[in-house]
This record gives sequence, C-alpha cells and structure tokens, in this order.
Amino acid sequence: MSDVEKIVGGFRSSIQDLLVPELKALQVEVRGLRERMDKIDIRLDKHEEKFERLISEMHDGFRKSDEKFVQLISRLAEIEGSIKIIVNRLDYKERVDEMDFRLRKIEERFEKIEN
Repeated sequence: MSDVEKIVGGFRSSIQDLLVPELKALQVEVRGLRERMDKIDIRLDKHEEKFERLISEMHDGFRKSDEKFVQLISRLAEIEGSIKIIVNRLDYKERVDEMDFRLRKIEERFEKIEN
C-alpha cells in the first residue's frame, strides 16, 4: 500500500468516524419525523371523513331548503292568484254598488218629476 493510499484511507476513516454517527442520528431523527407524519396523516384522514360527512349533511340541508323554497314560491303563486280573483270580485262589487247608487239617484229624479 502506497503512502497516498494510506493517507486517503486515513482521511476516509476519519471522515467516516465523523459522519457515520451524524448520519445515524439523522436517520433516527428522520424515522421519528416519518412516524409523526404518519400519525398526523391518520388524524387528518379522520378529520377529512368528518368534513366530508359535514359537507354531505350541509348539501342535504340545502337541498331540503331549496325544495321548501320551491313549495313556498308555488304556494305564494296560488295565493297571488286567489288575491287577484278577490280583487276582481271587489272591483266588480264596487261597480255594482256604483251602478246601484246611480240607479237610486235616477229613481229619485223620476220620483221628483212624478210628484
């Protein structure tokens, strides 16, 4: 073995002595972080299921509300039609009352003329 190989071997051994413990410590730390991330993923999955369920419930609620609004609008349209019929009848009654009033006036005039 030449002097260069001995020097390179020595450097390699020194560097490995310095870096291997550091790398092993980093591996342990990365493993720990991976385990924590896995736990967080599990928790997030549980929360995601809850959110999906809540969103589904909200959509159901909105759909029911929409159906009720459609029913209310339909009912309001029916009521509006009834009101128009009543208003027309009232208008007709006012006309009849006005005609009756005019007829009474005419009858009064005729009575005055006859007397």
